[in-house]
Amino acid sequence: MIDRGLEPDIVRLTTLLSGYFAGDVDKVATLTKDTSVMGIQPKNLITTFLLRNILKISEVIAMVNMNEDELLGLFDVMGSLLDYSNWSKQYPLPCTDTPWPGVECEISLDNLPTFHVTKLHIGPDVIDPPCKNSANLSDSLLKLPYLKTLSIFNCFVSSSSPVYLSPTVFGSLTYLEHLALQSNPSLSGEIPSTLSNIVSLRVLSLSQNSLHGKIPRELGKLVSLQQLDLSYNNFSGEIPEEIGGLKSLSILDLSWNNLEGVVHCSLGMLKLLQKIDLGSNKLNGSLPPDLGKLNRLVLLDLSHNFINGPIPETFSGLENLQYLIVDHNPIHSTIPFFVGNLKSLTSISFSSCGLTGRIPSYISSLNTLTALSLDHNNLSGSVPSSLGSLTSLHQLNLSNNQLSGELQLPEEFIDRLGKRLDVKGNPSLCASDYMKKNISMLYHQIPPCLEKQIIIGDRDDDDNNNNKTFQNHPDDTNAQWLLVINQKLLSSTIVICWVIFILFNPRSILESPKQSIGKMEITNVNEYEAIAKQKLPKMIYDYYASGAEDQWTLKENQNAFSRILFRPRILIDVSKIDMATTVLGFNISMPIMIAPTAMQKMAHPEGEYATARAASAAGTIMTLSSWATSSVEEVASTGPGIRFFQLYVYKDRNVVAQLVRRAERAGFKAIALTVDTPRLGRREADIKNRFTLPPYLTLKNFEGLNLGKMDKSDDSGLASYVAGQIDRSLSWKDVKWLQTITSLPILVKGVLTAEDARLAVHNGAAGIIVSNHGARQLDYVPATIIALEEVVKAAQGRIPVFLDGGVRRGTDVFKALALGASGIFIGRPVVFSLAADGEAGVRKVLQMLRDEFELTMALSGCRSLKEITRNHIVTDWDTPRAIARL
Repeated sequence: MIDRGLEPDIVRLTTLLSGYFAGDVDKVATLTKDTSVMGIQPKNLITTFLLRNILKISEVIAMVNMNEDELLGLFDVMGSLLDYSNWSKQYPLPCTDTPWPGVECEISLDNLPTFHVTKLHIGPDVIDPPCKNSANLSDSLLKLPYLKTLSIFNCFVSSSSPVYLSPTVFGSLTYLEHLALQSNPSLSGEIPSTLSNIVSLRVLSLSQNSLHGKIPRELGKLVSLQQLDLSYNNFSGEIPEEIGGLKSLSILDLSWNNLEGVVHCSLGMLKLLQKIDLGSNKLNGSLPPDLGKLNRLVLLDLSHNFINGPIPETFSGLENLQYLIVDHNPIHSTIPFFVGNLKSLTSISFSSCGLTGRIPSYISSLNTLTALSLDHNNLSGSVPSSLGSLTSLHQLNLSNNQLSGELQLPEEFIDRLGKRLDVKGNPSLCASDYMKKNISMLYHQIPPCLEKQIIIGDRDDDDNNNNKTFQNHPDDTNAQWLLVINQKLLSSTIVICWVIFILFNPRSILESPKQSIGKMEITNVNEYEAIAKQKLPKMIYDYYASGAEDQWTLKENQNAFSRILFRPRILIDVSKIDMATTVLGFNISMPIMIAPTAMQKMAHPEGEYATARAASAAGTIMTLSSWATSSVEEVASTGPGIRFFQLYVYKDRNVVAQLVRRAERAGFKAIALTVDTPRLGRREADIKNRFTLPPYLTLKNFEGLNLGKMDKSDDSGLASYVAGQIDRSLSWKDVKWLQTITSLPILVKGVLTAEDARLAVHNGAAGIIVSNHGARQLDYVPATIIALEEVVKAAQGRIPVFLDGGVRRGTDVFKALALGASGIFIGRPVVFSLAADGEAGVRKVLQMLRDEFELTMALSGCRSLKEITRNHIVTDWDTPRAIARL
């Protein structure tokens, strides 16, 4: 029991803390009984007060109890979810002495101060596997009435034990603000209408489950709701008109269901909406003009429905719209005129919409446009040459239309887009002189044009003439005769071109579609690089792929693994293989993690978003680069996951401190401090390409600080940026300084020697990442796998050591662990697979490496990571050793 004499102290202390966090200077000053400090920053007051009273505060907080019914309710809820029968014994005081990472508590000031559970989170970032096969939602959840956040991810997965949402399960949770039940394939049944009683709810996310039935109209009573995500379920029926009453809603995602009926005009009343995703349903009818009132809307996805056109011209009011996705709907109209007024658009997709008419020239005024897909329609006329002026455009798909005339896009534009320019399937479209001289003509599958003075296709400025004209031949008979001859010449030219191509490339005809690069069956990680090389502009591919100077270390990073051989053990039961491990106390599914790679949106429009989702799905760690094209907050918004933040130290330490605190607030779990870049290595490919960040992208973490862009330079824009911003005076004392501004563990990334490993331990590093920066800094340093063992021995097991660099196979992972690594990071395989296939590519890379690593463990006779030892490998630097005794 709490000593009644201490109650006033408890109340005073908790009130003091609330005043501090609210920034109420007068309240803090009054409670500290120091009226002479009015106007002083509350941080200084609170620090002084806490230091003077630290012992008393500790005694008081220790005496704050938790309500017994609430504690027992928590034990029951955890027992119904987790495959951990001793949870209540190991965490008897989850709010104080024995905290668990998925449970958070707050002190209530009602009557006697008491701890209450306010957050319960279950997911692979907290525990793996997160739940038992028979997991269910216990009614004891009602005993946690102060719960503000309930999030359960990837928990209900057993097909033999479906879980249903009881109408009463959320009955008393009147404080609940955030409810997220996601990625639970056995969560079935309907949404209980009683959910509408939780009027405090701000986030309702029930995506990627097996819920069905109609969306309850009662959800329209959730007046505080800001996010509603019911995607990837089996909901049917119409979208309730009552959704239009959710005035605070900013995100509405109902995609990938079986919803029918029309898009109701009531959605036009949601003035705060920023995202509407209704894709992949069975919606029909016309779009309501009222949607054009949503001037804050950023994303509108209506793809894969049965929506009719034309789209209302009132959509010109969507002034902040960036993503307009209308694929696979029977629009059957011309390209809407309002599109030319939406100057913020970055992506337009009208694939398979039955569009007719010409491609309007006003599209070339959309300077922020990065992707335009108009394929599989009935568009006619010529391709506007003005599209080539869109410097931000990096994907243009006009395939399978009725476009005609000569393709007159600038040479630089065609080179930049490469195979992301798709114009095949337009029978009357022909190649320009430039394309005649390049193999790209064969890729785009369009024939060379006839001589210009004989046949001229439709021009942008010839809107009224849809027929071919014959110049310098007034006699129609002669003109027709010439046309016949030139048609024959055209056919002969095409045949000759293809014969030449086949003679010099016989395998291209013999290979099956499965073997072609676009549809290749990917069997190992390395194959993604070839695809990325074809898809990416040369400047961007070279940035990702190249190393420093002679690139000796770049090749050695991979080659060194081949000089390490296995010593497998046999006749060991390997029917069960456990690859799970912990990193800095966090459970992950395998010792394969994602290294920080900068500027991922150069590889794919979703960039770091896709990588974060892929890492989370694989149950592993993603490390976000300081120089990411998505901010720490944006990556955190993709959902749960264990994420580290890679840090460069800028000359302006206020920038560094601000960035670290933002990462900490966004839920990142560790800082990976890069220590090998006082200056940028000499990357000759970047110098030749005059590398700089494309103008449509920014370093998102530095927006608002005038540090988010790179200036063009006579050599490498990145080298100039580093020279101007990164602190060359960085030393071990800065590691100590960093520890004073964050409670996050700090990994030192870039260690290659025993001496520096010992210094890292001495200066309080939580771990070491053996890295040579992807061979992009100092050439002729050892491969990371060669340096690894030296560093591991110097660390003496006091802190974990990880390897980053050169890993392309599951066998490489095994070799690194055999040499003492606690895990490995991969970088280039991620960006290459991201460029090739987005999130799906990254997921496949992680899965391939996992599968190969599991196979290597089995064939080496290892059932768990702890069984992988130095005796399982032999290296070319080993001295002769005696055979280990059994």
